[in-house]
Amino acid sequence: FDLEDYKQTVLGVSEVRNPSKAAVLEALWRQPNLSIHGIEGAFAGPGCKTVIPAKVTGKFSIRLVEGMGCEAVEALVKTHVESLHSSLGSSNRVRVWCEHAGSPFMQRPDDFNYMACRRAIQRIYGEAPNLSRR
Repeated sequence: FDLEDYKQTVLGVSEVRNPSKAAVLEALWRQPNLSIHGIEGAFAGPGCKTVIPAKVTGKFSIRLVEGMGCEAVEALVKTHVESLHSSLGSSNRVRVWCEHAGSPFMQRPDDFNYMACRRAIQRIYGEAPNLSRR
């Protein structure tokens, strides 16, 4: 993992909040994460935009980790978005909903699936994976 290459080619930035390679990988693999997946309804092509769409839908997902509940996170997101919208004083409406949710997954490292994966990594890379858990 080359942090400089990742910053330039994947993120398109010159700096990250925590420049530690370990912290960046932990953020990618283990920490809660909000990912924007797209916006529907808004014209996204090149050139000037002269029409304001009647409806725009934003899509995002949140990676939950151990200790985070789907219902609690959904309620917090809804409250936050509605509060931001209210603070704008807009006559537009906002509606927040969850299309589907799944609880964080955690499994014992000696589970047979993990053991098979560990053996495959050992065979392919010639060394055992470094298992970590806080």
